[in-house]
Amino acid sequence: MQNMKPNIGRSKMAQWKGRDILDAQHATELDRSAAELEFGQSLPRKEAEERAYNSYRKSRYLEGAAHHWKGFTAASAVGDPSSKEHKLMYDVYMRALGHNPAEAPPPEVKSLVPEADTRRAKFVAHPADQLPLLRTEKAAKLLHLAKLLKSVAGLR
Repeated sequence: MQNMKPNIGRSKMAQWKGRDILDAQHATELDRSAAELEFGQSLPRKEAEERAYNSYRKSRYLEGAAHHWKGFTAASAVGDPSSKEHKLMYDVYMRALGHNPAEAPPPEVKSLVPEADTRRAKFVAHPADQLPLLRTEKAAKLLHLAKLLKSVAGLR
């Protein structure tokens, strides 16, 4: 995926069949994937679209988790306070993917972690951060905790 600036602060995200996507160009990828499922596996259209979107969302979550895992490890190594923000976002992604964030990253995340670079670590949002992760009470608590951490640590 190319380096994109997050949609944070924009009024509306791109949509594909009523679902949030990161970029309007991703709609073509989703249409192709849904068509392959519909005609290749003889699935009903709605189910094919749902599976295509779930696959799209999962791949973006994996990319986001890998991005924040790399940021967390790099920032921790140099003692940068942004490591807390990366760790928090990594935890949210891992929970959304059904993994325990306290355990080692799963192979599917590790395989996406790019090589370490030598630049000073700082928090950089991943484009997938703007997708609604979990619409559960647990996600709301995690996001509330993130806001609390930012205000307590003076990271505004």
